[in-house]
Amino acid sequence: PSASDQVTVGNTPPAAPIVDVTPDSPGTGDDLSVSASGSQDPDGDAVSYRYRWFRDGEQRADYDDETTVPASATAKGETWRCEVTPTDGTADGPSASDQVTVGNTPPAAPIVDVTPDSPGTTDELTLSVSGLEAADGDVVTCKRRWYKDGTLYADYNGWTTIPASETVRGQTWRCVVIPNDGTTPGTPGEDEVTIGNSPPTAPTVDVTPDTPGPIVESTDPDGDPVSYSCRWYRDRQHQPELDDEPTVAAAITSAGETWRCEVTPTDGTAEGPMAADEVTIIKPSRLPPTVEIRPDRPDTTDDLEAVVLRREGDNRDYLYRYRWYRDGEPQDQFRDQATVAAWATSVGETWKCVAYSTQGAGARRPGEDEVTIVNAVPTVDLVDLMLGGGGFGELMAIPRDTGGSGSAGRWASGRTSTAPRAPRSAPTRSPSATAFVSRARPGTAPTPARRSPRRWSFATRRRRPRPWT
Repeated sequence: PSASDQVTVGNTPPAAPIVDVTPDSPGTGDDLSVSASGSQDPDGDAVSYRYRWFRDGEQRADYDDETTVPASATAKGETWRCEVTPTDGTADGPSASDQVTVGNTPPAAPIVDVTPDSPGTTDELTLSVSGLEAADGDVVTCKRRWYKDGTLYADYNGWTTIPASETVRGQTWRCVVIPNDGTTPGTPGEDEVTIGNSPPTAPTVDVTPDTPGPIVESTDPDGDPVSYSCRWYRDRQHQPELDDEPTVAAAITSAGETWRCEVTPTDGTAEGPMAADEVTIIKPSRLPPTVEIRPDRPDTTDDLEAVVLRREGDNRDYLYRYRWYRDGEPQDQFRDQATVAAWATSVGETWKCVAYSTQGAGARRPGEDEVTIVNAVPTVDLVDLMLGGGGFGELMAIPRDTGGSGSAGRWASGRTSTAPRAPRSAPTRSPSATAFVSRARPGTAPTPARRSPRRWSFATRRRRPRPWT
């Protein structure tokens, strides 16, 4: 008889997979991803996987069967493990896992801005930094490094402002900012600018009646030579024929007109700000008189005389009134006088004369001048003494300071001796005498003062000669 037996081949679960959690060294800014592979089913069944995430050993069911954990769910120092179980739909195979520890995340590159974007040599450079943040919440600091034409200048480390005095046209300035969260330096951020040309400053323009033309003063921060262009306007109407002319002739002006000059500086590269001035032409009769006090350097021996000069082309005669002031105080005793006597002055005083025209509108526009009294040159008085019977005679020179400044002098005398017994009928000529002044005008040598010999008559009574002293 035959016999039989049978068996039923059962299911074989899949093999354990190979699990990989990436990145291997994640930071708090990194998502965690898991991949599983290499699990084969002996029966040829399709294999699928189940995922379980654990944070520091505790299962996070909210991420079951998720292949990714977002960075927002992680923190520095945490250990995340993913356990993967294969299944063929009938039976689970053996599980496998991988884990990573979340490390520090360096700060991202900050936003660096050096302003102005197109600086000149008169502009200071200002640094602003934003975006200093750490993904893991750490406090972020930064280091600032300045480079001039590619060379690091340690003197400027940490500066947020570079003064204009440190820059020169054509230089390239770059600032590198390095963030740090206390653990790891982050990615640097940087910005750079190139120093450009600075236009000249605005000129100072002065259009005056006496010198009808612009007086310009402009400086260029870069040291470039400055030139000017000017435009003239008469009653707001441009006069192109006078462009760049420094002078407007009096012959083309009329009373009542307003003349304006606009001056623009340039250094050859850029123009500076324009400046302007204007004047209104008035009638000659309304101009103040020109007054001169003569002499212009008076001393205490000089009278002061006020002279009103006639203007060119004005042939009319005017009457004037005069007001004199000594050191700012009015001197009414010389009111309406054109002259002040020398006796009224002293060394060091300042005398001013104001002259008023008594005709027309000019009476409201006085002219004036002033002078300061200086010390007079000391003079010498010569004193003649009668010759004695012994034939001795002398001339004495006594210095005298007419300025009253107390200048000291020294006197000298000339002496001679005639024959011991000269005939009475024969007059004898005395010698010349010379006096030396020891103080005169500053910077000048003492001046000898001479007196010519004169004849002397002897006294009828003989006298004993005096000894020399």
